[in-house]
Amino acid sequence: MKGFDHTKSSSMTFPVMLLHLIAVSIIVPCLVAVGLSQKVHDWTPNA
Repeated sequence: MKGFDHTKSSSMTFPVMLLHLIAVSIIVPCLVAVGLSQKVHDWTPNA
């Protein structure tokens, strides 16, 4: 019973790590794009 619970919990950690990797791979480019767009907006003379 203990071994079964251990394999169950260990198998559940992989999807969680995968979700974290996917979230990071989506959020980081979004933050970088927002930062770059703000920098470009600051650099471009808008007058």
